[in-house]
Amino acid sequence: MTLSEAMRIQILNRLAEVIGKEEAIELMNSLPPFDWHELATKDDLKLFKEDVDTLKHAVLDLTGKVNTLQSDVTVLKGGFDNFKESMDAKFDTHKES
Repeated sequence: MTLSEAMRIQILNRLAEVIGKEEAIELMNSLPPFDWHELATKDDLKLFKEDVDTLKHAVLDLTGKVNTLQSDVTVLKGGFDNFKESMDAKFDTHKES
């Protein structure tokens, strides 16, 4: 359960009465302003790193595939350009006859 700011102040004031103001402030500062279950554990971070590594490898693989596809398109374009030139030459020869 997350403590509201009002509840944190109420606890701080009560602690100040019992252990002193400076000590109470120090103690309250050591408590996170959120639920403890929201903290990431080392295991959480390890799983997150594994997910990031998996995504990184997937992106690198996809980048390689895109580069290969780009090369293939360049080759196809060259083939179409050659075919066009060949057809243009044949039509030009046919027109002259």
